[in-house]
Amino acid sequence: FRDKRVRRALALACNREQICKDIFLGRFTPMASPVYPDSPEADPEIKPLPFDLTAAKRLLDEAGWTMNAATGLREKVIDGEKKTFEFTLLWPGPSPDFEAALNQYKNDLLSVGVKMNPQSMEWAAYQKKLQDREFEACSLLWATNGWEHDFDQIWHSRGIQDPSSSNHIEFSNPEVDRLSD
Repeated sequence: FRDKRVRRALALACNREQICKDIFLGRFTPMASPVYPDSPEADPEIKPLPFDLTAAKRLLDEAGWTMNAATGLREKVIDGEKKTFEFTLLWPGPSPDFEAALNQYKNDLLSVGVKMNPQSMEWAAYQKKLQDREFEACSLLWATNGWEHDFDQIWHSRGIQDPSSSNHIEFSNPEVDRLSD
């Protein structure tokens, strides 16, 4: 996940438009930033990434993840060891809608050679895993009550050392820190 091309490929392989329309019946909208699209603060020039499996495959190829024709999964030598592109995604369940969305995403990822194993967890156990940073990937959702945003708790790098912050993914960018401050 350290490679930007890989992260972008995983985003391109998620059909968020269809998930929002068919599974969540239009209750959600694909996002292009952490700012809600109808907010006066939103930049209308920033658009969500499209669903594009061809571009996802190309980016994974560029990042050195080659397809193993026998298994249908991508592989790469990392630190002298051949790794298969497979990961576990933790999510707080149960929720039939989110399970359906993750299953669609799982199938789309398989079509580009990536195996995702969704793992549902009870809320308290899920929070503990997030706070302890014991996960490969996780599903997170934030909701707002209006247009005001507090990006500090989620995106500021000082939250990396604070288990009570929401920066579970350990995002760090000096420019984002400066703007948040």
